Amino acid sequence: MSLEIDNLQAEVITLQAQVELLEEYKRTNERYAPYSLDEEISLIHTRIKQLLAGHAETRRFNRRQIESMSAAAAQEYRRFITINKLALDQGQIDTVVNDHLPAYAFCIGNGVDIAANNKQEEQLAVEFFKTRNEALMPAGLLNDLKVVSKPCRENLYSRLAYLTN
Repeated sequence: MSLEIDNLQAEVITLQAQVELLEEYKRTNERYAPYSLDEEISLIHTRIKQLLAGHAETRRFNRRQIESMSAAAAQEYRRFITINKLALDQGQIDTVVNDHLPAYAFCIGNGVDIAANNKQEEQLAVEFFKTRNEALMPAGLLNDLKVVSKPCRENLYSRLAYLTN
């Protein structure tokens, strides 16, 4: 019986050590990645909307177009960091958001202005850029959005290439 107690005590000590290691791992991750990816994207979406609101150039776009622009920028950020398996620090995120995503957003805004023929299509574009769900999109509008988005994405990716080196 004493041997069983010793074995159980040794197992408890081992499990306590594993728990301590996992807690340290969690603290380290929270320090370097304080937000989940969804939270980070939501914050970036909000920041882009605020940045766009401060630009005089934004006045030529309506509310739905601005929503498309900010949603597209946030989702493209998600796509870029996911494809390249990046974990950016706050300084890098700030640079991307302040220096690179607004140009992408304006490019998308110009494209949505061309691709969407009416308010309903503008709203569909907003939903597409928020969710990337193609199922609800008419084929013609989806194709147009992909065509106008491609040069915007290529320009953004060339601007962000320094992050992948």
